[in-house]
Amino acid sequence: MSATRTELAARLAVYDRLVEVGIGRRPEVATALADADCEVTATDVFDDDGLLDVAWTLFEHTVERTAFEHSEDALVLYGWTYLYEVVNDEDVLKAVREGLWAVNERLTDQGLFAFDDPTTRRHQNQMYALWGLCRGAEVTGSDGFLESAERVLEHTVGERMREDGAFVWEDVPVTDRLRVAGARRLGVASDRPPYWEFLYACHQTFFVNAVEHYYAAGGPENYDVAV
Repeated sequence: MSATRTELAARLAVYDRLVEVGIGRRPEVATALADADCEVTATDVFDDDGLLDVAWTLFEHTVERTAFEHSEDALVLYGWTYLYEVVNDEDVLKAVREGLWAVNERLTDQGLFAFDDPTTRRHQNQMYALWGLCRGAEVTGSDGFLESAERVLEHTVGERMREDGAFVWEDVPVTDRLRVAGARRLGVASDRPPYWEFLYACHQTFFVNAVEHYYAAGGPENYDVAV
């Protein structure tokens, strides 16, 4: 087992029960966890030919239609990576590599991805892009892309993570915050808070999934921040 997977198994071994979805052709981590007396359930994403046929149909439908113009397109790349692990097909690998480059090119100097959709800056959209980027880096062995992932994760922790561990939806420009603050002082603000003040439990899940995919791809930085 690779050093990366050995480290991943060590991180996960602190849990008594685990589920791995999409084990593909690499059962090493699940085996190591079972050897460490963890209760492990491992399942394949494509556990019958019918599901694999559907996956192929979806790949053929999306490969010529996905231009990675919207942040949600990274979820298509995410799905392709699981198909590639099972079928080991050169056309799928080519699509994954091209998708990797397309997502990576959307990274800005600010440390955020900038796609064409109006919600591109929001937390979940940034995490979708990270899922695709890190999974693509993992299955292709392209760890150079992890530097881009680190920039987004560092921005997320530094600018969007509150002291209590919650993530704000978006770190909006100071002008927007001042406008709302002024309206509140004047008593003319809407009863409904601005969208960026809403907190959702799923924001932690989005972040945790992104970090775990970063670790699985061999990412060396530690984002296990205690709060």
